[in-house]
Amino acid sequence: MQKIIDYKTHFSNRSIFYFLIFITLALFSFSALLETHPHNDGAGFDGLFYRDVAQSFLSTIKTEGYDSFRIHRIFPFFVLNLIFSWCSIETNNTNLMYGIYFFHYINLFIQFLFFFKIAKFLKWTHSTKLILFSCLFFNYFNLKNSPYEPFQTDAFAISLSFISYYYILCKKTFLSLFFSILAFITLPLTAFLNIILLLFSQPKNKNLKAYSVPLFKLLPSLYLGAVFLILLLIKLFKNENTLNILLLSNASKFFFISNAFLTTIFLYCIMKKAQINKIPHYKSFFFQFSIKNLFLFLSPFILTKFILSFYTNSNYYYDSSLFLSLIILRPLKYPLIFLVNHITYWGILAILVILFFNSFYKNFIRISTGHYLVFFVFLFFSLDSESRHILSFLPFIFSALGYTLNELKISKKALSFLVVFQVILSHFYIPINKEGTLKAMQEGDFFTFPAQWYFMNFGPWLHTKSYLFWATISFFSIVFVYFLIKKTPRWPRRLD
Repeated sequence: MQKIIDYKTHFSNRSIFYFLIFITLALFSFSALLETHPHNDGAGFDGLFYRDVAQSFLSTIKTEGYDSFRIHRIFPFFVLNLIFSWCSIETNNTNLMYGIYFFHYINLFIQFLFFFKIAKFLKWTHSTKLILFSCLFFNYFNLKNSPYEPFQTDAFAISLSFISYYYILCKKTFLSLFFSILAFITLPLTAFLNIILLLFSQPKNKNLKAYSVPLFKLLPSLYLGAVFLILLLIKLFKNENTLNILLLSNASKFFFISNAFLTTIFLYCIMKKAQINKIPHYKSFFFQFSIKNLFLFLSPFILTKFILSFYTNSNYYYDSSLFLSLIILRPLKYPLIFLVNHITYWGILAILVILFFNSFYKNFIRISTGHYLVFFVFLFFSLDSESRHILSFLPFIFSALGYTLNELKISKKALSFLVVFQVILSHFYIPINKEGTLKAMQEGDFFTFPAQWYFMNFGPWLHTKSYLFWATISFFSIVFVYFLIKKTPRWPRRLD
């Protein structure tokens, strides 16, 4: 009798996920079919370059090559070009749009597959899988941004990050390296994080005493110090308007500095809550460090970089050091703008991380010393209000939250509310292509409506009205999820 009941429960649970997969595909198709980017015939802004890769990769790579920044972001668009060339399909804009959407559907099925593989490997409960499935697939990026701007590497980088992380968990080094190489020419940060995990794959040595360091005081202080150092350098070597130009804002310096202190206080509070006050003994890293492993793991990346150098031209596109400085400065634009944009972009995922930050942190670092290092890289990138830049960390976030959510007993009613609310927060239903959108984009009028409907999820380009609107939604979202989760009969146990 028990086996029959278990079978029915199992069948029912699978049916729920089949239904959610159908909803994901339907909503993705809804956005893809009913709305395309009005700029550059559907390619958008950055997407124009990647469509050109899909259009003329074979000829360009032989003659001109690509700049050092974007040559690391041309997968899978050069693959699309190769397929079109082999099949003698004309690489016009229409055919390429069909081709890239076909790639996106394949990409979604790959994400479905590896989401459930990781869920099975980490033994997530049904409720945990339901919440995390919603977080991964029912968000602004997946249901609106990705189909609206199909010629972007982000969606494919998410798949490669999940695939490579799954094989790292399974200790299948060759496969993790192979997909890390693909990530190296899609979104290099994913590959760098994988190298850290592979080099420091052993659990922390419990026999070694950890150093007592008040990181909950030190790291917020370092952030504040970095802000003032950059401001000092700007004042010494640049003109007075440089900060306003970098932040795309005309606010006063007093406003910027106030936001720097507010961000510091926020970091202090969440890290104090998690009791982040110890670092592993240096021997935890030293004992597992191997010159042989360093050579084996770095060799394929060095070889790839060497090959790419023959096809890299001297054109300047983007300065990585400027990007790192901007991550530190962007929280200055509006109060806690990074938190607002993470909720706007990813939905309840950011809220769950904040609510359960104590157990989230401990679950994040529990697997290995490599995860410990990645956690602090994640903290740094989470300050960026352009929220798509944390997508390389999604597998780590899901893994840590999975352990946490497994400790909860959430009612079916609460689960339903969370899933539906996540769909609502994705705001896939808000039309972007209103009258005047194309004209505004062509003229660079980004800070007025209707262009703000497009830039509403990109912190650096947020208008004050847009920020206040999304900040209000974020505040009530936190309150709603907090009281919904608080009613669960069991909170996560504390992990030492």
